[in-house]
Order: sequence, then structure tokens, then C-alpha cells
Amino acid sequence: MKMYLLVLSVLFLLSCNSGVNKKSNESEGSQLNYNKSSVIQLKSKSVLNKKLVVQLPLGFTLMDFEMLKAKYPIEGHRPTEVYTNEEGTINIAFNHTSPLG
Repeated sequence: MKMYLLVLSVLFLLSCNSGVNKKSNESEGSQLNYNKSSVIQLKSKSVLNKKLVVQLPLGFTLMDFEMLKAKYPIEGHRPTEVYTNEEGTINIAFNHTSPLG
């Protein structure tokens, strides 16, 4: 039986903030509160052929192939899926790999 390792590469620095309060509501999704005036709405999203469910900020979409080629030019080293904000400045990348050996 082959074991597959799921490597999750998330470059989302906001989640590293120790002062974050997370609120959850099943019907509306979740939200991250960074301070009294800043709230990021989150929504559940199935990624990697429905192998993983993650909370992504509302408005993040699957990066189109042209942008993916520009941001990750080395073909064999591109992530499996990348979600990005509207400006393309914040990316959340997922890569499905198998273990060595």
C-alpha cells in the first residue's frame, strides 16, 4: 500500500498573528478578527481533488494558468493548486506529493 504525503504550503502570514480571534458559524463560514476594525471573512473550500477542506478568505480564486506560469516559472516545481486574491499579491499554495522511498 502506497502512502501519500500531503504537503500544505500556505503563505498566509496573517494566520501567524498571535492576537487573532477566530469566530465560526457553520451557515456563514468563519471570520478572523485582527483588531476591532479589521475582519477577514473565510469560506470553506475543497482543494486537491476534494482531499482537503480549508478555510480561504472570501474573494480568493484559483490562480489562472498564465499567472501560475509567471509566478512559478519552473515547470516541475509549480504547486498543484494556488488560490490568490484579486490583485495576485497574496497566494495560498497547495502541493500534493508522495513520500520519498
